[in-house]
Amino acid sequence: MDGDQVAENGGQKKTGGDLREANADLREVDGDLREAKGDLREAKGDLREAKGDLRKAKGGLKEAKDGLKEAKDGLKDAKDGLKEAKGGLKEANGDLREANDGLREANGDLREAKGDPKKRSATAEGLGKAGGAMEREIDGEPKERERNLEKALRPQSLAEFQGQGDLREKLALFVAAAKSRGECLDHVLFHGPPGLGKTSLAYILSRELGVGFKGTSGPALEKPGSLAALLTNLEPMDIFFIDEIHRLSHAVEEYLYPAMEDYRIDLVIGEGAGARSVRLEVPPFTLIGATTRAGLLTPPLRDRFGIQLRLDYYREEDLAGIIARAARHLKMDVDPQGAAEIARRSRGTPRIAGRLLRRVRDYAEIRAKGRIDQETADAALKLLDIDQMGLDQLDRLILKTICLKYAGGPVGLETLASTVGEEADTIQEVYEPYLIKENFVYRAPRGRKATLKAFAHLGLTPPAGLAENGPE
Repeated sequence: MDGDQVAENGGQKKTGGDLREANADLREVDGDLREAKGDLREAKGDLREAKGDLRKAKGGLKEAKDGLKEAKDGLKDAKDGLKEAKGGLKEANGDLREANDGLREANGDLREAKGDPKKRSATAEGLGKAGGAMEREIDGEPKERERNLEKALRPQSLAEFQGQGDLREKLALFVAAAKSRGECLDHVLFHGPPGLGKTSLAYILSRELGVGFKGTSGPALEKPGSLAALLTNLEPMDIFFIDEIHRLSHAVEEYLYPAMEDYRIDLVIGEGAGARSVRLEVPPFTLIGATTRAGLLTPPLRDRFGIQLRLDYYREEDLAGIIARAARHLKMDVDPQGAAEIARRSRGTPRIAGRLLRRVRDYAEIRAKGRIDQETADAALKLLDIDQMGLDQLDRLILKTICLKYAGGPVGLETLASTVGEEADTIQEVYEPYLIKENFVYRAPRGRKATLKAFAHLGLTPPAGLAENGPE
């Protein structure tokens, strides 16, 4: 009995151990099940993320398809725009050819009409309409008397041009060499103070070479298209004149470089995807530039001028000859002393000589029976407040300001301009060069200073220690 009980107890213990092992296995299985459920949840989350990415990819593909469609539409529009641009270019070329034909016909009429003033005037009017505002005609003055005076003061050849002897000799040599070779004259740059004959020399060169002349100014050439229209309208060997060339815009200047060197212009037509470059051939020509401020020209432009010449102020005897020539042409009664008196007060500038001659003529016609002698010229110029040295009211105001308000200087340009009520550029370009030339003022490191000559001319007592003739 005791043995059976022991055996039973042993069996129960074994069964309890198996039960515990089974429970442990069950717990392990339950843990594995929970891990499997967690993995399943993670897998579901990954699946949801994958579905979201798939939806985004589908949306991106749709946007890409829409963008491709827009790009195709844009390309089609660009092609249509290019076709329209080609059509417009063809029409423009046709209009340009018609304008050239009309200009050639007008030039022929002008040559035929040289002996008929009425017909010549009508032809000149037609030329002005053909050329538009971009061209300045030689014979276009509104008043007959003023036109005659301008013609009288403007020489027609280098032989008639008075003064600037060295410059005339050089130009005559260059022109003869170009004509002997049958080539264009090299590009020419005239620089110097205003009113000395830069434009007149450009006209003279066209006559000496026997070629056409087209003229404009730097501020008038606002767009490259304006430059292209003028250059493509030139005849071979023509002269193209640009006054105030230092005021050319940078964009126009860039287009001028290849025209000067290679006789071509590369224009960009259109914008964006439809833009393209068009090369226009330009006939060989001579560019003549005129400027009062050569220092403002960019080095690439200045270096492309093979001939660079500076005009200086004229001597009194040269100005007297210019005045006498104008008087003979206009049948004015001017004796040598009267011409010399006007020349002495003309600041070495033919343009001022012409202006003073007009005003002295007015005075002589009313108060001196039309005769201009030294006494009449002196009286007329005194009435105009022009003294023996050719200084006018503003010249003397500048000198008085430096001498009195700033004790002879130095005074800066902007300060001086503000004091006298004039633009700084006007003082620097118009008045100051002559005052410096005649040794009334000079430029010091800290500004403008007056000389003893300025004080003596104004009848003022100079401060002690003032330099006699400028900087020591």
